[in-house]
Order: sequence, then structure tokens, then C-alpha cells
Amino acid sequence: MVRDIATSPIRNRVFLIALSTGLAMPGQSGRRTDVPPVVNLTSPANGAQYTAPANIVITANATDSDGTVKKVDFFAGATLIGTKSSAPWTITWSNVAVGNYSLTARATDNKNVKTTSSATAVTVNSAPTVDPKSVQGTWSQLINFPNPAGCSDCAFLPIHMILLPNGNVLMWQDDNASGPRGSAADTIAYIWDVNSNVFTPVSNTTTDLFCSGHAFLPSGQLLVAGGHNGSDTNGTTTTNLFDFTTNTWSLSQFRMMNGRWYPTVTTLPDGEMLVVSGDMTSTTGVNTIPEVWQTGNGGGWRELSSAALSQSLYPWMHVAPNGSVFNSGPDVVTRYLNTSGTGAWTLVGSHIAQIVRDYGSSVAYAPGKIVVMGGGDPPTNTVESIDLTSTSPAWKNLAAMKYARRMMNATILPDGKILVSGGSSSGGFNDATLAVLPTEMWDPGTQSWSTMASMQVPRMYHSNALLLPDGRVVSAGGGRPAATNTTDQSNAQIFSPPYLFNSDGTAAARPVISSVATDLVYGQSFSISTTSAATVTQVNLIRLSAVTHSFDQNQRIVPVSFSVGQGVLNATVPASASRCPPGHYMLFIVSNGVPSIAPILSIHP
Repeated sequence: MVRDIATSPIRNRVFLIALSTGLAMPGQSGRRTDVPPVVNLTSPANGAQYTAPANIVITANATDSDGTVKKVDFFAGATLIGTKSSAPWTITWSNVAVGNYSLTARATDNKNVKTTSSATAVTVNSAPTVDPKSVQGTWSQLINFPNPAGCSDCAFLPIHMILLPNGNVLMWQDDNASGPRGSAADTIAYIWDVNSNVFTPVSNTTTDLFCSGHAFLPSGQLLVAGGHNGSDTNGTTTTNLFDFTTNTWSLSQFRMMNGRWYPTVTTLPDGEMLVVSGDMTSTTGVNTIPEVWQTGNGGGWRELSSAALSQSLYPWMHVAPNGSVFNSGPDVVTRYLNTSGTGAWTLVGSHIAQIVRDYGSSVAYAPGKIVVMGGGDPPTNTVESIDLTSTSPAWKNLAAMKYARRMMNATILPDGKILVSGGSSSGGFNDATLAVLPTEMWDPGTQSWSTMASMQVPRMYHSNALLLPDGRVVSAGGGRPAATNTTDQSNAQIFSPPYLFNSDGTAAARPVISSVATDLVYGQSFSISTTSAATVTQVNLIRLSAVTHSFDQNQRIVPVSFSVGQGVLNATVPASASRCPPGHYMLFIVSNGVPSIAPILSIHP
């Protein structure tokens, strides 16, 4: 009889062995096939772009339905760039050079079966060239000033520089165009049209205005108090006025009670003018009695007889939010001066740095907020600030400048940052041995410093810096007498800040103010027409500069509140004259970090 092999115990036993080992049954061929793993790249995206040297994160999704994934290898073309032996299946390919790459992932399962993903293409581009101008700004070539006497080493050197309400620059030196300072009662002066580089003589024939003080009346006339009375440390009692509409000087009939040489003038909230300090004579020393020019009465001076105080020459005075005038230095002790009646001083606090910061500088970088920097002998790089809007104002240390400086200048920019230029790290009065050519910029938002482009020549004693309506900064002068290890600098350079440039060095697109009212009163609503309205982030008023001896006596910035309309900014003039003393201001709008060219406005009660 024939046995049925399919149902025999022997056949069943072979079947069970084959099932457990993967061997084929008799009559079958080969082994059972293992299911391969599945793998695909989930990042980067196909066509992704990077900048060299790139760090590319590569991620795969890998699974195996009948086992486990043992490892995933990552390739750029045929080159292995990384391996992972456990999830997550992610690597970072670092410092990848410029090129086009085809990325794949290969998964291997626990039975060494392999699968390679589809390719993902990526491109690594070279880094775009960043022009240094877009980071550090740039300085123009030297601009030489006139030589009215036509003799060797007699070119004009600006010791005082003022931005007028028509956008021109008024500047003067002393009485002598052909050599060292003399004793004559006159002043060599020029109007400089910066855009056309034309110089127009406007000499004063009644007073030597060398080392006077100056600030603007609400009308736009420049009031100049004191000056040089025949010899150093002897001050004049004169009051001179400059009319920008006619480019003419006039000597007021009203004189101060005593002379002032190196005084400071400040425009008060009511439009009157404060003058403090300054030498009377070489024997009597500093004038301790402040005086106030009575603008509302047509002129004349009244003494603040109850406010006698011996201050440093050219003290740093700022109108405070409470209506008083704050003396921020250069002396260690700082005070308020109440100018009403016969006047009174009130102690505020002392600098943390217990040094006289002579020939450093001070800036009101926001209403009620003051920053002081540099100065001293030896010079310091320390920086301090005070907030007069707080209930208990006190000085605090800020990040220091990179360079110690004296004979420096500090200039507010349209975006609220401050440019510091010139000076020296050398000790002594006026030594350019360690002259500082790099400029620095302070950002009040981050309270940090950045190094900007370097000037071509030292700017030391009798140098100046001021902001122009186009957002550039003029730095000029230095000399009479020349600093040790340098010469008189009868020239200027103009700084174009980084905000005027794209990253490739081309000119940045600037917002344009197409129309705005130029005569405004406190609290008034007004419109600023501009096609850039939607991207404007700041509207700032900056008072016209009046600079000498490392301090701008007229400079301040006033942020303006605004809302955005269709092609227009709806703005409001500050209501407080203590926040915004009457007079002329440049109006800047800032879009994408870039300022407009500023029209000049008059603000008054």
C-alpha cells in the first residue's frame, strides 16, 4: 500500500522545521524574503539655500515593518557625512563650503537589509559681501577752510559752530586772521553752506566772540553772551545777536553785570535765556552769579543773586522736566537751578567717578535723561547716566567707551543714538600723542557701544561736531593753539552713519517728508505727509546745535507721539515747554532704521 506523504508525521515535522527556520519545504526553492526598511529625508527641504560656512541639520524618518532599524547613514553624494545608530535620526553637517549638494539617507535593519532614500538637493552660497560703510559708517575727505589773510598757516579754524534755522552753519574763531589771537574787539566769522561748500564772510566788528557762550532765542536769533576782553581769562559783558535771515550781527545795548569768558547759555522753557559761569577777570576769577536774559521784555538781564555758585567753566546745563536747569558736570556734584525770582540751587547727587570730567561731554538723550562720558586728566572712558524723571534721581554706571577721551564731542543722531568723536587718551591739557581717530556710537536702547570708522586727522582742543539736516555729522577744527604732536586742523570731515547705507554699500532708500507745517504751537496736532508712513517707527525733534569746547549748549532730542494713517503720520507737538523749549528743531522720521532729510520747524507757545 502507498502511504500519503502529505499527511505523514515525517512531512508535518519537515514543515514545522521549515516554518521556524525560514527554510524552503521540499519541492520549494530559496529562503523567505526579509521586508526592507523604509527611509526618507524630512529636512532640509528640497532646494533649500544656505550661506557658507553653513550648518545644515539633516533629519530622516526610518522604520522597519518586520524588525528594527540598526543605523542610518547620511551621504552628500557618495561621501558619508554622518551615522546615527538610534533615533532620532538627525545629524548636523557643520561648516559646509560653497557648493551644490545631493543629500541621501541609507537605513540598515537588524538583518543588514539596506534602503536608500530619494535625494534632496541643497545649495550653499557664498556669504554676501558686507560693505564696512553699512556697519561703521564712513568719513568724507578733508574739506579745507578759507584763508582770509592768504598767509602760511593762517587758514580759518572754527572754534564755535552753530547750525542755523536755514540749514547753514555759522562758525567763528577769534580776532586775528593772520596769526595768533590778538586783543582786538572783532571776530573772524563765516557762513558755510555745506551742500555747496560755499563760505560767506560774516565777521563781527564790535566784539571778540572767542570763548563766548551761545544758544537760540525762540525767534531763531542766536544770543551770544560774553567773549574775549583783550586777553585770556578776561571776559566781556557784551550781548551779541545774530540774525540768520540777514546774516548780520547786532550788539545789544544790554550788558551783563560782569564779564564772562567760557560761559554756558541755555534756552529756558519760557523763552528766557540763562547764562552761568565764565571768567570775569584774571584777578576776580569765575562769575558766580547766574543771569537771565528777559526775552519777553525785549531784552535786559536780571541777576539770580540768591544762586551764587562757583562752577567749572563751560558747565553742562540741561532744561529738566521740572522746569529747573540741571547742571550735569563736569564737576562731581550735580544740582538743579531754579531760575525764578532771585534763583536757588538744589543738590541732586554726585557722579560715581569722583573726578572732574573737564573736556568730556554730556547729552540729554531723552527728556529728563542725561548721559555723561569721558573727560578728566588722565582721561577716562567711563560713562554714567541719570534719570531726572525718577522720584530719587541718582547716577549709575553704564558700559564704558572703548577709548578714554578728553577734548571729545558727542552728537545726537536722528535715531536717538549718540556719536562720540575726537579727543585723546593722553593726559595733560591738549596732547594729541594718543589721539583717538576711531569714532564710537552709543545705543540708548541697549546701552552699548560700537566702534565706528576712523577720522583722518586728530580733533583736539577747539574742535566741534554737529548734526546736519541730512543726518550726517560735521566734525571740524582743533587748534589755536595746536595740540602737542599735531598741527592746527583748519578743515572738516563729514561722517555718514551706517543708517545711510545698505549692506552692499549702496545708498539706503530714505523716507521722504513731502509736506509738513513748519510753524507749530505746543500741544498742536499736525500731519506729516510721507509715502513711508506704514514703516515709520520714530518721529524725533532734534534742536539745532550750538557747539564749543566739547559741549553742545543747544542740543536735545524730543520724541514725538504719532499714529499712522494712509500716506500720513498724525503727530502731536509736546505740550510741555520743559520737555521741548521754544525755538527751532529738525524733524526726522525714521523708517526701517533710515532717517529722512529733516525740515526745520519753529515750536512756540
